[in-house]
Amino acid sequence: MQGTTRWIPDMKRLEPRPTPGAPNLRGIQHRLSQLNHLEQQIKLLEDELEELHNTDRASTVCRDVLMTVDSRPDAFLPSTTGPENAAWKQWLEKTTESRGCGCCL
Repeated sequence: MQGTTRWIPDMKRLEPRPTPGAPNLRGIQHRLSQLNHLEQQIKLLEDELEELHNTDRASTVCRDVLMTVDSRPDAFLPSTTGPENAAWKQWLEKTTESRGCGCCL
């Protein structure tokens, strides 16, 4: 069948091939893109390093946080002012019986 065109599923076949003496612009653009990406990463790392140099020493900050946390009671732990309730011990402590896993439930 002359005069008919075939549909080619592989689109790469339709791209023109570079001539032997011409520079490969796709390769150059790809390398420039990689170079720009690396320069952005270098800039981000330099900014992070500068920020680390400008922060206080970690031990000083940790000591301050620890003192602040230790000075306040824990909101999730109940504070008891009276004698212990022995009925709660059966639920909170492991039983001494050897059968099963030792669960109270």
